[in-house]
Amino acid sequence: MAVSIRGSFQRSINLVRDFYSTRDVDSYIVTSKACELIKRVIETITAKQVIGCAWSITGPYGSGKSSFALFLAHLLRGNADALNKLTDADPALTNRLESANPGIYCPVLVVGSREPLSLALLNGLIHGVDSFRASFARHRGKPSKKVAACRSELGNIFEEAKAVTSSDVSDDIVVDLYQRTAAAVHAATNGGLLLIVDELGKLLEYAALYPDRSDLYILQCLAERASRIGDSSDVASPLLIFSISHQAFDRYAGRMTRTQRDEWRKVQGRFEDFAFVEPVSETLRLLAHAVQVDNQDQLPKDGMSVIDNLLNAAYLGSRDYRAQIRKYLADALPLHPAVSLIVGPLFRRLAQNKRSLFAFLASGEPNSFLYTFANQASETSTHSLSEGHRILQSRYRLDHLYDYIVGAVGSALFSERMGKFWAETEAVLLRLKSPSELAVRCIKQVALLGYAGPLAGLPPTTKLLCASADESTEKVKATLDFLREERLVTYRPFKDEYHIWQGSEFDLDAALQEARLQLPARTPLATLLTDILPPTPMVARRHSFRTGTTRIFEVIYASDETWISNLQNQHWSGDGRIIYVLPEHDGEINTLLSTIQELADDSLTLLAVPHGMTALREIVRELACLQWVRKNADELQGDDVARQEIDQQIADLTIYVEHCLTSLLTDDEGRNPCSWIYRGEQFRLQNERFLQDKLSQICDQVFSDTPEVWNELLNRRKPSASAVKGLKQLLVAMLENDTEYRLNIEKYPAEYGMYASILLSTGIHRPADDDFGHWHFARPISPEYPGCIAVWDEIADALKAARGQRVSVQMLYGRLCIPPYGVREGLIPVFLLAVYKSAQDEIAFYENGTFVPNIDFQTIERFLKNPEKFELQWVEIKGSRAELLQYLAPLVGLPASVEKPLPFVLRILKRIHGLPPYVRRTVDLSKTALNVREALDRAKEPTTLLFEDLPEACGVNSFLENSESSLDEVQSFVERLQEALRELGGAYDVLLTDLQNQIASVFHLHSKTPNDRRQELANRARFLLPYASETKLKAFLVRASDEVLDTQGWYESLSSLLASRPPVQWRDEDHLLFSNSLREVSRGFSTLEPIIFDLQEEPSEDSVHDTNSPTVKRVRLSVTMQYEDEHEQVVSIHPEDRKLIEQLCQRLQSEIAKEDVTLETKIAAVAQLSNQLLIQRKAIRKSHE
Repeated sequence: MAVSIRGSFQRSINLVRDFYSTRDVDSYIVTSKACELIKRVIETITAKQVIGCAWSITGPYGSGKSSFALFLAHLLRGNADALNKLTDADPALTNRLESANPGIYCPVLVVGSREPLSLALLNGLIHGVDSFRASFARHRGKPSKKVAACRSELGNIFEEAKAVTSSDVSDDIVVDLYQRTAAAVHAATNGGLLLIVDELGKLLEYAALYPDRSDLYILQCLAERASRIGDSSDVASPLLIFSISHQAFDRYAGRMTRTQRDEWRKVQGRFEDFAFVEPVSETLRLLAHAVQVDNQDQLPKDGMSVIDNLLNAAYLGSRDYRAQIRKYLADALPLHPAVSLIVGPLFRRLAQNKRSLFAFLASGEPNSFLYTFANQASETSTHSLSEGHRILQSRYRLDHLYDYIVGAVGSALFSERMGKFWAETEAVLLRLKSPSELAVRCIKQVALLGYAGPLAGLPPTTKLLCASADESTEKVKATLDFLREERLVTYRPFKDEYHIWQGSEFDLDAALQEARLQLPARTPLATLLTDILPPTPMVARRHSFRTGTTRIFEVIYASDETWISNLQNQHWSGDGRIIYVLPEHDGEINTLLSTIQELADDSLTLLAVPHGMTALREIVRELACLQWVRKNADELQGDDVARQEIDQQIADLTIYVEHCLTSLLTDDEGRNPCSWIYRGEQFRLQNERFLQDKLSQICDQVFSDTPEVWNELLNRRKPSASAVKGLKQLLVAMLENDTEYRLNIEKYPAEYGMYASILLSTGIHRPADDDFGHWHFARPISPEYPGCIAVWDEIADALKAARGQRVSVQMLYGRLCIPPYGVREGLIPVFLLAVYKSAQDEIAFYENGTFVPNIDFQTIERFLKNPEKFELQWVEIKGSRAELLQYLAPLVGLPASVEKPLPFVLRILKRIHGLPPYVRRTVDLSKTALNVREALDRAKEPTTLLFEDLPEACGVNSFLENSESSLDEVQSFVERLQEALRELGGAYDVLLTDLQNQIASVFHLHSKTPNDRRQELANRARFLLPYASETKLKAFLVRASDEVLDTQGWYESLSSLLASRPPVQWRDEDHLLFSNSLREVSRGFSTLEPIIFDLQEEPSEDSVHDTNSPTVKRVRLSVTMQYEDEHEQVVSIHPEDRKLIEQLCQRLQSEIAKEDVTLETKIAAVAQLSNQLLIQRKAIRKSHE
């Protein structure tokens, strides 16, 4: 008996060579992936709307992409054999193809090489058109007009394409030729053009190396033309495009710029991606078809039993799937079933070019399939290696496959990313002392199954190693024990798996024994589980989805000794809790259940008592021992291999424990193995879905009034920092823009999402009933949001029920967080502020016990950070207080119909808060004004301020104590308050007037208005400025010369300089400081002014001078008496004083003229008078100082 490989599997596919040769499609196996893609082609052909007409087929080496392309080319070319092949595989798909009537397609086949893409496409078109045109000539008889026209057009296209040289080829020329070819073929055959580019990766590599010579844009153009053709006609699209490569386009552009790679991705975006990766069953089907045995009866009799043993040890899915696999494995004998299952995933993981599945089967390389049987063949064999026939003596096992991989792949195997694994395996083989054939076989099996077995459902378990070794179970187990003792393999008990020893001297078994002694033997299972595998909370999904609030149930593991304390503890992190009571002995369960039923009455607590925990207790203890070793074994510090092994065992065991914990909800038979208790009632749950329903039912009942808000940023216990930032912006917008649509939030920042989901959708912020398009906050009314209505009413009712007393915000938080509301912390500020804004004339806001008239951004920040420091109050008035408000309304600018006290308080406080700091500090006010200011400054409660503090400050009895006050008292209070507020409002202006008068006095400014006085002093200052040297005087002159500031700013500037503080910030002592500094500066001013009087030049016609006082003249008067001090003064002659001066001069001259004295005597008399006047002025100045 001999084994062989079908000839069709012994040569790789070359798309162009094999299509145009005599090779048929009989040997092709139509796989599920091939049917899937053909179905997509049929859908495209029959589609009336524009859909994708271009596909990008990707898949690993040897996956059958080129074989499929060859089959598709024959199928659409009208090959009957290809159609029959498709019928055998999927008759329904054949019927769909025939119903589509696709016509005949002209295949244009391109196999990629290192050349420009446009040139490769042009050469492929030349070959395809020439072959298709020649097929018409082989038909007998006279061709139809359509066929004749097609032949003629294809001939023209062929000649034009041949005439295009490699230097002249361009994308536009090639695209135009393709379009014309597709149209010509479609007109004659109702088909079209089929373009298949195999090995596209080589063309892309060339384009990446020489981007100036080759561009992918031509592929984009062809794909777009294909779609447009389908859109412009009512018939099938005549252009289908397939590209075949091993990876995505941009993966070939590793050395190109990011922009170029993005462009390549855009090109691939025109193609529909199709991953051509066959499932394991298809690989097995190919193997079964490829392997031939002359005489099936001579196969070893235990073949089927070996297959069944292996299938029982493997993880291969459903029973029907295993039955199908069993048949393929039988047909693939003498390949061992383990080899048949693993060989496909193995080669895919190695990703070896030219080392595909069929190279392994059909090549003559050492240790390949046929080579192995050649070495086993008897000397009487008459078949040669080239014939591919060998005598069967045994099965091709995993150890044979290992030898083939090591030899065929060679050094590349040790340089890939798993090279360390293969090197360790070879090292283990070298360390094997006195190696037996079975020991070597087992090591190679462990290696292959550890490397690729999990991908094929073949983990290296004891059972699977025994089934794949072709040896008795006892011998295999004994050999594995030996290898384990020799530290050649490691054993992971809870997965029952063997792995190659990675080279460590650490004795894990001894370390585990030490850990078992160190860990207390009586540590409860609940404690162990909580420490090593903390439980994961559960979510009441349906309730959370319905309300938008995620309800978390904390899971707690408790022992039969600690569950009572856990039950009594009312502080937990979730909305509810599930307490798993894990008894240490199964015999105690009934008594435990009775006790739990008596004590369990909490509405948010579920208790569960699992059954059969003995096995889990041992597993968890073993996991705890592994973690103890990992933490405490000093030898691990320098042993990476041992650490990795322990970490892997911990990970494996953790997964196993998690599986066991999952089975507490649903066991292998789909049942729930726990006894459940809720509020004293015991019940059973079928599985996890029923538990989820129970949790949602509990939440629906307990949190019946939870608000319906779907916002993940705020509807949570502790919003993130970014969410809090958005919340602050939302609250500020609520305060400042409550009458605006969208709260005047522009675009779509985070705060708009909060606004839309919390305020807009619920109707809390909605259009007002007015003609101005205003919006307002109001109680939600939609029946779709009963929870929001309930929360709103709870806040409003709590404030009203306090009957004018303050309500702590912290208390409101506490009431809203607990059932039946369960509002998350992030939502509460929004609801509170919405209620506040809806009734802001009735609700007062307090911080640290003090009334807050204006809530700003800083207040919001403090409010969110420390809500316990804030309070709210619903303010109401009764009796004569309402009459008082009617008299106060005109005073504060409110309509007489306003009956809420808060607007009055806010208007009055706004006045005092808008006053300069000077007014809020000075005592230079009337007693009433001082008392009113003090009452406003220490205001803590609006009603007390308005009806008690302010009346008493004005000398009127409190309106709080006297509910029936007389009209005279009300009018007296209003008049006195009005006068006090008027005095406070004008106090700063009084100060400025005094400053102006003092400046005018010391500088002898005779102008009447403050602005004219400013101009007069400024003119004098500008003249002195260049000659001033003293620092303070010069600074004064600079400011006095200023022309930019307005008049009030100018006086404030001078005052700020003289008192070293702006007058708006003055205290009373600064006023005195200003007066002293002013006199000091005026002395320097008066001293300097006469000295430089002669230096003043007469203004020219073009010079700029003061247009407000063009006739002011300056006069310097100096008198020096013998033996006396000189007296000197510069005085101003103002236009308004000139007439008076003239009259006085005339009177003086008249009196002097009456005296019969000499002119010298007259001059001496005037000098004597002038000297006396100067002395008098000097004395007056000194008296002012």
